[in-house]
Amino acid sequence: MFGFSRARRRADTNAEPRVNKFQEKHIISAILGAATISVLCCSVAEPIWFQVHTSVCCYDYIGIAPFMHSTPIKFLPLPDEKCEGLSNTPTAVWKRCINDKTTMTVQVLASVVLLTILTSLFAFSLDIIAPRKFPFWKVVKRYAFGYILTVILCATSLGFSYWTSEEIYNNMFSVIARNGSKFELRVSFGMGVYLTTAAGCLSVFAVASNLMRQYPTAWEEQTEELALISEDENEDFNETDQSVEPPAYVP
Repeated sequence: MFGFSRARRRADTNAEPRVNKFQEKHIISAILGAATISVLCCSVAEPIWFQVHTSVCCYDYIGIAPFMHSTPIKFLPLPDEKCEGLSNTPTAVWKRCINDKTTMTVQVLASVVLLTILTSLFAFSLDIIAPRKFPFWKVVKRYAFGYILTVILCATSLGFSYWTSEEIYNNMFSVIARNGSKFELRVSFGMGVYLTTAAGCLSVFAVASNLMRQYPTAWEEQTEELALISEDENEDFNETDQSVEPPAYVP
């Protein structure tokens, strides 16, 4: 009996230390991804993307949400009563502010923003699921390809925002030139553009948090898997030893 106890104690002393499994889930990156998605959704719902300062256009601001419909004129805000000596029919108000080229540009901008939301949602899902058994998705997650694409799309949407503001300005400038009148004309960015910029900055931080994280090498991962298998086998062996009673003492 005493010899069996000494053997068990010797086996416990020579046992290898317990292996800590690497945690593939990245909480900080997931939090930044969730914040990016929230800010982008707020930017889509934000009604003020472009502020119009002129008496030619009867709209004080223009957003991108109405242009997700086939007839944006039905979803734009009510015209302001500031138009001076101009026809205020809905069609005339629409054509003074926005032409067909501007409509197409805003629709492309809205499509880019929606695509940005989908890519950030994809990157956030990888942070939560943490696929470790699939090498391709593991590489995509660790090197933050989803967030990198989100940053690129945010920069693209900002470029389309500038392009849209130029189209709105040129359209109203041509209306002023045809009428021969002198009106103050200025187009500025609204809160929607700044929210998209903030979402891009959050995505940059998410990319940095993933790339600055120290991941195990392929050799270390293989060693960890083998150690975990060996640990499971040792636990099964110990359970078997505990279930077997020592033989009775025979003098």
